[in-house]
Amino acid sequence: MGTPNASDGNACLLKKWIGPALIVAAALAQTAWGWRKWPDVLVDYGQTPYIAWQLAAGKTLYTDIAYFQGPLSPYVNSVLFRLFGVSLTALMVGNLVFIAGILFLLHQLLAAISDRLTAAAGCLTFVGVFGFAQYVPYGNYNFVCPYTPELTHGVALSLLGIWFLSRYARRHRPGAIAGAGISTGLVFLTRVELFLPAFLAITAGLGLVLCSEKTTPARRLRAMGLFLGCVCVPPLAAIALLSLKMSAHQALASAWMLPAWSAALAGRTGSLKFYRDKLGITDVPGNLREILAWLGWYAALFVPAALAAVAVPRPAKRHGPAALAVFVIVAGLLLARLSTTQWLYAARPLPVLMLALGALTGVEWFRCEKNDPRRGPLIVRLVLIIYSVAMLARIILNVHVYHYGFALAMPAGLLLVAALCGWVPAAIDRRGREGGMFRAAAFAALAVGIFAHLQVQESCFSQKSFTVGSGGDRILADFRGPFVARALRAVAVNIRTNETLTVLPDGQMLNYLSRRASPVPYTDFMPTEFAIFGEDAILDSFRVDPPDYIALVHKDTSEFGYRFFGRDYGRKVYAWIEENYQPAALIGDMPLQDDRFGILFLKRRTAGSGTRP
Repeated sequence: MGTPNASDGNACLLKKWIGPALIVAAALAQTAWGWRKWPDVLVDYGQTPYIAWQLAAGKTLYTDIAYFQGPLSPYVNSVLFRLFGVSLTALMVGNLVFIAGILFLLHQLLAAISDRLTAAAGCLTFVGVFGFAQYVPYGNYNFVCPYTPELTHGVALSLLGIWFLSRYARRHRPGAIAGAGISTGLVFLTRVELFLPAFLAITAGLGLVLCSEKTTPARRLRAMGLFLGCVCVPPLAAIALLSLKMSAHQALASAWMLPAWSAALAGRTGSLKFYRDKLGITDVPGNLREILAWLGWYAALFVPAALAAVAVPRPAKRHGPAALAVFVIVAGLLLARLSTTQWLYAARPLPVLMLALGALTGVEWFRCEKNDPRRGPLIVRLVLIIYSVAMLARIILNVHVYHYGFALAMPAGLLLVAALCGWVPAAIDRRGREGGMFRAAAFAALAVGIFAHLQVQESCFSQKSFTVGSGGDRILADFRGPFVARALRAVAVNIRTNETLTVLPDGQMLNYLSRRASPVPYTDFMPTEFAIFGEDAILDSFRVDPPDYIALVHKDTSEFGYRFFGRDYGRKVYAWIEENYQPAALIGDMPLQDDRFGILFLKRRTAGSGTRP
């Protein structure tokens, strides 16, 4: 027997680490490229730093600040502020750490259900398409500065729970079940639509693992009981902690997100045009045609590639030149036939493809003997497919990556990468044919797709050139940046630090960057908040503790079915504002009138101030 060759060892080491090295390099490049461009200067994201700042200053979630999501993310962000100081940098770096965790978990899971090369391809897809993206004028739809912080935390915890389950499938240690349960329970404290996919997938996967074990029914019940008991630990702990600041009944309702559940079950939020459009039910025939059209594209691309791969025997030495030729041909065809923006809709058929992959994986699992080592990875694959389909539920007929899809379509998108780059080529190889040729076609499509998404991202980032804020709060904004900068100067000059400011209907970044708090517990005044909390409750909060100043920021909410606050919704609140406040300063054009942007400051009337300045 010959001695090991040092060059062979170095080659193995290089093969092991080149994928992770490329992932880290790509993530660092994306971080440098998008640094301070991820958050939106006015829309949605401002709630995240504002709430964290208020909690760090001593306020209590749900009593001082109205909130209908779980308590985990706001308090995590407030801890970051307490530890590292109040700045957007602290939040961005914190989420970059979560993204690193997501990439680690994705690599582990994808390698477990395919191979290291496919795992690297999936993680690079996450970096290039989902994690740092911006494909629409507004920011918010990325994992660094998402429109709601629960998305980054909830997805990371969901993947952690699935990772614990995969460890139990391999080693059958109860500690992994507890880890999966605790992780799932923490997801419960984020958002309803994140908890349900994680709970459904992990519970189903654990049931499959337990059924595959040679053990007694009593032991299976104890294992499932351990999981469910651990799921309950984080919510119960949250209720106990919140009870220190509020009644037990209010703590229960808050930690369990009862306002969000009740609004969803009553249809108050689901009836809004915005959510119906995202779901795809406002134009079912049109969306079905889009899904079928994209299925046709997938078939036209990958069926010939599969036939070509099956037609070529797998020799001792692979067909490297042939695979390279396939890569070049497929990449050239895609570059010639699909425009950059068309790629934003390539995720349309993901629900159909995931169901097909789930059926095939289920059949393969049933065919395996109970002691077959493939059963564990197949269960993990099924769990990820169940999780992916459940995550798509909110956009099921209108799947996309440019809006909610950056998070909701991400798991399914990466599983499609795993199927095309790993599972299908491996199946062709097992039949003695040349799977490498199919893999070359898949890599070509993946490379062109990532390149197209990066081009769209560049067009959005290029519009963000105006600096707003300073120091750790500095961000780069689009055309709205100069208006916001002027507004912040006006606040600094005219509103004392002990005076209060409420921004309507959206734009809490003004509160945060100016460090002017709002006395009203509600932090957003969009149609969703009116549907969940009710206009009378919102109006009462203004009457109880009216702010010294109000800022009306232009926001067209036509996507919700109501164009302008004060005219199409929130009329009672707007009428009260008109009665009790007078204009103080106008920056830009009059807001909430037409397509022109502007910010109007109003000051609370005092006795004898008259009706107009």
